[in-house]
Amino acid sequence: MIVRLGITGDNPYKTLREANPDARILPFFQDAYIGFTLQAGERALATYDFDLCIDSLIKRKGMTRDQALEHFAMEVAEVYEGRNTPLILVSR
Repeated sequence: MIVRLGITGDNPYKTLREANPDARILPFFQDAYIGFTLQAGERALATYDFDLCIDSLIKRKGMTRDQALEHFAMEVAEVYEGRNTPLILVSR
């Protein structure tokens, strides 16, 4: 399958949905969505930046960094919803 790549317009998930209509997304973290991953033989998966997710919790929920890290670990990162579960990119 050839997929046109890009995140544009009002719906940043449009291209992801074209590649994998069943991909799970994290609507609260739309500002941390950085694109999707492609691997031969696998489905496209939504990909979010870890640091941007934490920043979002701090800014939008008024959490401290420690609270945001704990919340994210328990309520987001540990949740598995099958093969279409989003990926979290942790960079150095």
